[in-house]
Amino acid sequence: MSKSGLAKLKIGPKLIAAFLVIGIVPFAIIGLVALDRASEALSDQAFNQLEGVHGIKKVQIENFFAERKGDMGVLMETVDTLRSEAISKLTAIREIKNMAVKRYFASIRDQVLTLSEDQVIVEAMVGFKSSFQRYASETNVTPERIVEMRTTLATYYTGEFATEYKTQNDTAIFDASETVAR
Repeated sequence: MSKSGLAKLKIGPKLIAAFLVIGIVPFAIIGLVALDRASEALSDQAFNQLEGVHGIKKVQIENFFAERKGDMGVLMETVDTLRSEAISKLTAIREIKNMAVKRYFASIRDQVLTLSEDQVIVEAMVGFKSSFQRYASETNVTPERIVEMRTTLATYYTGEFATEYKTQNDTAIFDASETVAR
C-alpha cells in the first residue's frame, strides 16, 4: 500500500501545521468579524457626525431666519415711526397754516371794520355809487359795446392768458367762464 503524502510526514511538522491551522482559522474569523464591526462602527460614526452637522446647520439656518425676521420687525417699526413723525409734522403744518389763514382773515376783517368807521371812506362810497351810475352815459358805453368788450375779454382769457397760465402752473387748466360771465 502506498502511503499518502500526509502520512509520510513526521509528527513535528504535522503538529506545527495543525497548530497553524487551529491558530490561523480563528484568527482569520476574528479578523473578519472585527473588520465587519469596525466598518459598521465607522459607518455609524460617520452617520452620527453627519446627523450632528445636520442639526448644527439646521439651528444655524433657523437662527439666520429668526435674525432676518427680527430685522424685518425693526424695519417695520422704523417705517411706522417715520410715518408717525411725517403725519405729526403734516398735522403741525396744517395747524400752523390754519392759524395763519385765520389771522389773515381777522386782519382783513379788522381793516374792513376800521375803514367802515372812517367818515371819509363812507362819503367816498356814497360818491362812487352815483359816479358809477353816471359812468356809462359819460363814456357813451352802450349795451352793444359792453357785449363786444366781454367777447374781447373772453377771447383773451381763453387764448393767450390760458396758454401762459398752463405754462406757469404745470399744465393746469384755467376756466375763464366764471371770470368773464359777470
